[in-house]
Amino acid sequence: MKLTLSLALLIVSAAPGFGQQNAIATIAELRALAPAKAGEQREVAVRGYHAPNDGGGGIFVWSPGSTSADDEGMTIEPAGHKGAGRWVRALPEPGVVSPLYFGARCDGSGDDAVAINRAIDTIRNRFSRGGTSPLTGILRLPAEPCTLKTTVNATRLASASVTIEGTGGRLLCEAASEPCIDAMDSALLSFRDITIFGSDKDMPRIGLQVGRPASHASAAGMYLDHITIDGSFSLAAFYNLNAETQLVLKLNVSNRAAGGYGAIYDGLNHFDAKSAFVPVTEIKDAPESMNDNTCVDCRITSSGSGGTPLWAGGTAELTFVNSYISNFNTGVGAVLYNWNNNLNFDAHFEAAGLTSVFLLAGTGRPRLDGLIYREHAFFGQVSLFALDRGVKSATLEDVDINIGRIHGRGQWFDDPAKYTVSGRVAGVKPDGWATPGGGFSGTMCFAAKCVTQ
Repeated sequence: MKLTLSLALLIVSAAPGFGQQNAIATIAELRALAPAKAGEQREVAVRGYHAPNDGGGGIFVWSPGSTSADDEGMTIEPAGHKGAGRWVRALPEPGVVSPLYFGARCDGSGDDAVAINRAIDTIRNRFSRGGTSPLTGILRLPAEPCTLKTTVNATRLASASVTIEGTGGRLLCEAASEPCIDAMDSALLSFRDITIFGSDKDMPRIGLQVGRPASHASAAGMYLDHITIDGSFSLAAFYNLNAETQLVLKLNVSNRAAGGYGAIYDGLNHFDAKSAFVPVTEIKDAPESMNDNTCVDCRITSSGSGGTPLWAGGTAELTFVNSYISNFNTGVGAVLYNWNNNLNFDAHFEAAGLTSVFLLAGTGRPRLDGLIYREHAFFGQVSLFALDRGVKSATLEDVDINIGRIHGRGQWFDDPAKYTVSGRVAGVKPDGWATPGGGFSGTMCFAAKCVTQ
């Protein structure tokens, strides 16, 4: 039968023969407590980590044979003690750890990333990456707003059942020029109900980064559920390097930084990814496998001057379902770099001054194969597709595009003669059909009537 921490404290303090001296205020007092006599099982109720009722206390049991290292949260070695014997925390919920157990204050007074990383280490150190036993455990972030002045290290959590979850609090990130949470080289890891806010003053580079740092490494099967990343990030709120088969539900990312991206799906390592915890050996601008990432009910936006909501390059089967992608300044909705296979956008693109939905960019001839795009209304001031500066032509094979209504200038391409396009398109302007023109070959539809061109 599981006991809550408060109930457990009452039971321990009321146990027969358990004197008042066994209920103490802080972890510092526990560390100063003389160890029990050899062979004696002793429990101590600690009311808090730094102060009573701060959430970091709990029940500690004397383990006379333990020689485990003091980790400042789960295992405490008495001051001046030599040899075996440690105070070991009894978790109120088996497998669930909190940064408060390791000294997080979450009051704006320090760097709570230090305690968060200690908590993650208790999960990571149970089994090394690649071991025969799966990692298990839950890191539960507190409801209070925690401050990150350095990066949370969620790397190398290759797991079948590890979850990092929030409880209504917020991570205020002041990790200047670094990621707020780095989950490189992790697989089958879940993030739930987490809010990250990037500081304008000490601007981080990325809110949450995931990925495969080396060729043939595994970074698949991650699950993100109700993640909000807001504020300012010099590169992107969310960054994915070659991580495959991800399912993302209710991702809400927004970047206020000038020139920043909302989300980046980088199958080419175009942005030369970095990690302070694992070596990144993927070659810059070299294609890797990056398949089957799905984002459902996602909101991806940018609001900084010159920012772009979405960048994708070198991806396959990247899918957005019932999503909203918006640029709150003048610009494009998404940059599609070099090549992407089977992109699927069931998404509405919007902006105060949307120039084009898709900007085709790259060093050669950008190519899209199997693009599917569903849009209820296109408000672009220039065209649906546009070529980046220096790009002379582009190829779109086997597209399937359905635009409910094309407003404004209503052009498919900024310069139709520079495109080679095949497939099926349907687009309606207030005065009738919107014809692609130029190098289009395929089927155009209006209402129930289709024409092959």
